[in-house]
Amino acid sequence: MSINTIAALLTLSILCSHVWATITYVGVESGAPPNFQAQRWSLDAEPKASAVANNVFGSSGYYFLAPGQDLSSKPVAGGDMTAFGTALRKPDFLAAHPAAGTGTWENGPAHSLVTKPQPTGPEDAWRVGGISDVVVRDADGPGGKTKFADVLSFTLAADTKFRLGIMVDAFGNAESALDYISVYENTSQKTVWNSEPLTRDGLPDLVLFDIDGKAGASYAVALHRKAPADGARAGFSLITFDRLSGADAARAAAAKKSLRIGRFESPGEYMKDFFVLKEGDTFHLFYNVGKAGETQNWTDPGNEEAFGHATSKDLKTWAIHPRVIPIQGTGWEAKTVSAPSILKVNGTFKMVYSGFQGGTIETMFQRIGLAESADLFTWKRDPANPIYVGPPWSTWTEASPASCRDAHITEAGGQYFMFTCVNPKGGGGGIAAAKSPDLVHWTDLGPAMTSPTEPESPTVFEHNGWHYLIVGAGVNACYRTRDMATNKWERIPFEYPPRGFWSGFEVFKDGDRLIAAAFEWKMNGNHIDFWDLKFDGDNPYAVYSEADVKK
Repeated sequence: MSINTIAALLTLSILCSHVWATITYVGVESGAPPNFQAQRWSLDAEPKASAVANNVFGSSGYYFLAPGQDLSSKPVAGGDMTAFGTALRKPDFLAAHPAAGTGTWENGPAHSLVTKPQPTGPEDAWRVGGISDVVVRDADGPGGKTKFADVLSFTLAADTKFRLGIMVDAFGNAESALDYISVYENTSQKTVWNSEPLTRDGLPDLVLFDIDGKAGASYAVALHRKAPADGARAGFSLITFDRLSGADAARAAAAKKSLRIGRFESPGEYMKDFFVLKEGDTFHLFYNVGKAGETQNWTDPGNEEAFGHATSKDLKTWAIHPRVIPIQGTGWEAKTVSAPSILKVNGTFKMVYSGFQGGTIETMFQRIGLAESADLFTWKRDPANPIYVGPPWSTWTEASPASCRDAHITEAGGQYFMFTCVNPKGGGGGIAAAKSPDLVHWTDLGPAMTSPTEPESPTVFEHNGWHYLIVGAGVNACYRTRDMATNKWERIPFEYPPRGFWSGFEVFKDGDRLIAAAFEWKMNGNHIDFWDLKFDGDNPYAVYSEADVKK
């Protein structure tokens, strides 16, 4: 976990792990109509052009709408999310502009400027506006009791399939952050959708609801807070309405047809950062493991104190084996072992992994260690441990905790290369690149990439002379280079799984086949899914569903 953000995140009711990202996907309440679908799209992590290209807003364009203001004479500029002032237009399938209920809509500079945490250019900031209200009414949410407020209602003028989008976390603070969104029918007062718990990370995200609506139907949008203080507010900063065409519906149907080739899960346990390799005819999976629950917190006693180990012939049926590399003593790996990465060297398996010295912000020093095995079941630590700490250009010191975790190792041209998550001295996050002749002594190559937000779980693989680096969490990006020793990487398009809170992305080989994998964070137990990785020219893409198949 980021040292810069852990103090704030520890106060949340949902703490994911030292891997963090935005919660995604939405679950349907029992008895809800099947024509409701939902997802969450991160406008911070995914380029806006990619969002438009992938029909996040639908093929008919999208709308930024201020409740109670009839500004339909102002046209929407296609793809323009940078204009000062909110682009507004009422869709013709609404009987009128949405009513703001008892909440207040604000479109002043203090409320409407949405940025990334550290914007890098004018394209990273846009004005949208916001609506909020005091939460006073009781409700049963997916995770327990909540207080809520109805902040918005609207009525349909015609039978229409449309996509409702609600932006959350754009204010950048917790003052009006919400924990859930509900959409329900005004006539029956029956909730038809509840979002899964949202993460208050300050990053703007659209929660999207696909609705097959009927003329005259009226809906309300309610914002929920768990255990709020008296007078607490909940708010969001943008609402979009977009008609879904027949082509959109076909794409949505194809996207629902998963082409997952396998899954790993273990009842009663969660799994997070992991690594997979195939030896002979058997896949070996090593993973962070702990007790499944609402928080799945790495700091809880017993969690992530050794690596889980499982094997499979087909990535579907798994055998669970005894855990390996348990925590040791009071030193650099006394609290947590995390994020394994394995390379076979002259018949011996070499693993690098992260060790955490303590379980609090004051003691959570992170370092990288090395272990080896002849059979993948029995492991021996290297006496030189720890073999790597943060480079001089990072904030890591022996006296102050800072990120140095999630190392990934690979080999090219007779050299070993390692990529590790660190905090640059200038702020934000980055991936440190280093090379070594022996996996013990490392030479810093500088940052492979840096970002205003912190990346997680780098994975590196080779295809057709290119080396690819994929990073997750608040970055979710892919880079490539012909020569890792030069450490000059170019960013290329790459899509993470479209639904769910996915993290720990990995790519591994099965002969000539490349397989992508990631874990999905869900309350009361995670799972790891597997998909084929293909190429469109020299750009990789994972085949998550029928919608991803290239013709």
